[in-house]
Amino acid sequence: MSAQENSEYIGVTDTICVGQLSSETHEAKLSKVFQTYGNISSTMVPTDPATGQSRGFGFVTFEDHEVVRKVLGGTDAIEVDGRIVVVKAARPSPASAAAIAGPLARKGQAPSPAS
Repeated sequence: MSAQENSEYIGVTDTICVGQLSSETHEAKLSKVFQTYGNISSTMVPTDPATGQSRGFGFVTFEDHEVVRKVLGGTDAIEVDGRIVVVKAARPSPASAAAIAGPLARKGQAPSPAS
């Protein structure tokens, strides 16, 4: 995966989305794998309510958004529970995007909405 993937979010988001997880992968394992890149503030692996198994993707939030650049810029494949995973910069949630744009909008510097 190159750092070009989701490049518009690099430097903005402190969260990565990790896909292709095993149904057995849970938050502790995801944290263990990605803590080698930097300090983690939270990890989330959504699970199926009926089975408790991973839904196949998760999110890792780092304390510093520069760590996302480090993870995405790596040349080595990342393996979790025997699977090579897909890692992308996570899109900020609408609430996060509003928080980022809010101060800029008040100063008249926010980018105009896309048509």
